[in-house]
Amino acid sequence: MKYEIPPDEKAVNAVMARNSESLAKKYQMRPFAITVAMPGGDIQYLELKFQIYGPLSKQELRKILINAAHDFLEDINSDSALCFYLKNHSLTIKDIGITFFLIDKGGKDLDDPHIGIAKISKGVLEYDILVDVYDEELKQNIPKFTSKCRETYEEALNILKS
Repeated sequence: MKYEIPPDEKAVNAVMARNSESLAKKYQMRPFAITVAMPGGDIQYLELKFQIYGPLSKQELRKILINAAHDFLEDINSDSALCFYLKNHSLTIKDIGITFFLIDKGGKDLDDPHIGIAKISKGVLEYDILVDVYDEELKQNIPKFTSKCRETYEEALNILKS
C-alpha cells in the first residue's frame, strides 16, 4: 500500500521548509528543528528552531526574534494553500514560535554569562542563560538554567521602537 501525504501536511511542510531556508539565509542561522501542532486537523501552532552564532546581546536577539517572527507570520498568512487548514484561517503572534540556540564559532553552546537560548513563543520573548553542570550518573555535562528573562511581545515592540 502506498502512503500519500495529505494536502494539509503538504501545505505545512512547504511553508516550514520555505521559512527555515529563507530565515536561515536572511539572519545567518542554521535550521535546527520544527514544531507543528495540528490536533484534530487544524493547524494551531507552528515553530521554527535555529542555531545562531553568538554571543549576541538581548537587544540584538530581541530585534532578530521580532523581525523573524514577523517574516514567518507574514509568509504563513499569505499562503492560501496553508490558510485553508489554519485555525481561524490565519495565525497570530500567539500561534507561532521562533527559538534560537546560541553557539560559538566552534559550534559549542554558549553559557553563563551569555544568553544560550532566546525565543519568542505564544507572544512571549524569553532569554535564558545556562551553565553546564556535570552529572556523575550520566557522566556528561547537562545544561542548567541560571536565569530567565521574559517580556511580552508588546513590551519587546515598545523597547524596539524607543
